[in-house]
Amino acid sequence: MHGKNRSTVRHALSQQAGLLGVAGGFALEEFTTAGAAARLAAAEPLWRPGKTFGYHALTIGILMEELCRHTAGESLQALYERRIRAPYAVDFFLGLPEDQEHRYHDVLYDGDPLQPWLDPLSLDGLNGNAAVSTVMELPNNRTIRAGGMSSAGGVGSADGMARAYAAVTTGVDGGAPFLTRETIRIVTQEQVWGLDRTSGLDNSFAVVFMKPHPSRNFGSSQAFGHKGANAALAFADPAYGLGFGCIPQRQEEGRGSGRAHPLAAACRQAAERDCRDRELLTPATPAADAAIGMAGYESRPATPRRRPRPAAPGRLQSRGLRQPLGNAP
Repeated sequence: MHGKNRSTVRHALSQQAGLLGVAGGFALEEFTTAGAAARLAAAEPLWRPGKTFGYHALTIGILMEELCRHTAGESLQALYERRIRAPYAVDFFLGLPEDQEHRYHDVLYDGDPLQPWLDPLSLDGLNGNAAVSTVMELPNNRTIRAGGMSSAGGVGSADGMARAYAAVTTGVDGGAPFLTRETIRIVTQEQVWGLDRTSGLDNSFAVVFMKPHPSRNFGSSQAFGHKGANAALAFADPAYGLGFGCIPQRQEEGRGSGRAHPLAAACRQAAERDCRDRELLTPATPAADAAIGMAGYESRPATPRRRPRPAAPGRLQSRGLRQPLGNAP
C-alpha cells in the first residue's frame, strides 16, 4: 500500500521507512498492539522508502514489535524477557513489574514556556506521535512502563543497560556472548549517515542501533548503541570489549553530546590503558569483558567524581553511584 512494497526490513529498521506517525497520534495503551501496526501499515510514507532517513522516535518500536510477532510468534517484550533479561540477569525491563515500581524514579525535565509552537503535522511533530506534551512524559506514565513500549518504555538501571550490551558482545559471568561476531557485524554495519530528515541534524544508524558520529561521538568505529531523548546513553564497543550505561538525574539535551560522552571517553581511555599495559589491545584482539554502569549523576555543576578505574583485570565497574531505575534508550 502507498508504495511500501518497495520498503525492505532493513529500511524499516534503519529509520528509512518514512513512517513517523499517523494523523491524530496513537493512544498510550495502543503502542504495543497489533492495532498500532495496522494503522501504520495503512499510512502513506512521508518519503520514498530508502530515499532518505529520519529518526522514527516512537514508531521504530511499533515496526520492531510487529516484525517480532510475525517472525517469532510472540511479542518482542516476551522474547526479550525469555531470551535476554531473565537468563542474563539484566536489570532492564520491557514491561516493569508491579513489584519493581518502588524503584522507579520519574524522569525529571524542565518545561520551556518559550518553546515555539511545533506543528503536529510536521515531520518533527509526527515524530512525537503520542498523547503527551513531550516524550519526556511517556516513561512517567504507568501504562507505558507496564506495557514495555520498546521505543520509549524500557526501564532499568545504568548497570542493567551496561550488562545487556556486555551480554551481547562479550558475555557476562563467564558465559558466552548472546550474539556471534558475524551477527554483530551484520546488524551494526552503518546503513545511513547525514542530515536526519526529522531533526535536520547529523545522525547515523545501523540496523536499529545508533552509530557514533560527529555530534554524538560516544565510541569507536565499532561501537553501537543509543542516545535517548533524556540524554541517557548505552552502548557496546567491541573494540574495547565494553558495555556502557549512563542515566542522568535530570534530563539533558538528547540531541547533543551531553555529559555522558566525556564519561564514555574516560572509560574507553581507561580500558585502552589497562589493555596496553597488559599488551592485549591489537586490531584483532579486543579488550576483555568490561561493564560499566553509571546513574544518578547531577546534570548541574557538582563535586567532580574520579574517573572509573579498573576494579579487576579486564573489568570496569562504577562504585558508590546511586542506581535508580529510569527511562533508558
